[in-house]
Amino acid sequence: MFYAFSVVLFFWPSIVSGFDLGFGDRADGIIEISILEHWHNVFRGEADWTTTAYFYPYTDTLGYNDGYFLYGVIYSFWRAFADPFHADVLNIVTFKTIGFLRHMYWSRARWLGGVFPP
Repeated sequence: MFYAFSVVLFFWPSIVSGFDLGFGDRADGIIEISILEHWHNVFRGEADWTTTAYFYPYTDTLGYNDGYFLYGVIYSFWRAFADPFHADVLNIVTFKTIGFLRHMYWSRARWLGGVFPP
């Protein structure tokens, strides 16, 4: 119940916009989706993993965005079912869910002296 409330509260701008709004300003969202699309193309075998199209004509630009690898894995899963903008939001929902569950697990273990399941 608390999780559902938290998700709705956190993603309210995206929900009311029909998931047309991502996170940050429009330019940052496009840059992020471009980098995630790079990883999606890498996993499909359509791109070299060291060079993103966003920084064209520069090659070997992975150092600018190598932190997106795990995001790219989950994004590629969602991309099989959704367009790039919806997949981006679903990607962030997935990582927020993982963080929420991990925090709840840690909180229960620390403060209530137990772990899941009880």
